[in-house]
Amino acid sequence: MTVEQINEKLKFGENETFELKVNLPNPSQTSKLIAALANSKGGQIVVGVQEPSLIVGCNSRQTLAIVEQAKALLNPIPDFSTEVFSIENKEVVVIDVKASHQLTFSSDAVYIRIGERTQPMTHEAIKQKIAPILNNETSIESLSRAIERQSLIIDNLRDEISNSNKWYIKLRDHAISAIIGAGIGYLLGLFT
Repeated sequence: MTVEQINEKLKFGENETFELKVNLPNPSQTSKLIAALANSKGGQIVVGVQEPSLIVGCNSRQTLAIVEQAKALLNPIPDFSTEVFSIENKEVVVIDVKASHQLTFSSDAVYIRIGERTQPMTHEAIKQKIAPILNNETSIESLSRAIERQSLIIDNLRDEISNSNKWYIKLRDHAISAIIGAGIGYLLGLFT
């Protein structure tokens, strides 16, 4: 992609294959965006641009670090590349994502682009995506590993929620709060 191509696409704003971000929020959200494009028609995420096409620039080092962390959350990792451009003397990062023939999982689910929105894939869309490749052993292996990973995440979250509702955890939290409150009360008493 060239600066001219970026500027041309910026004229039309966001769409199913083009996402604009002032900055990347976090690796999890970034993995969601990359996976959605890979599960759809592919496309670009341009970081350092505020809609409507206002170049604000970004910290390219920080952006590339977030993309690298997001990459570790993708399963399988789709074909994508990153490139830093200088537009109006400001750094802009372009993440160019190719459409994937495999179902790409992000950190927490399977997403797709519909219009300007990223949303969870329906079971029907998932079925359509994997039907042509079900006879491929590699794809079945990849899908089973992704489902296993998602199951572990869900199980860990369920355990965390369960533990946070136990009486002894609540008692511990209340005891810590009481000690902190007493300490603050004591210190305030010294100053009055």
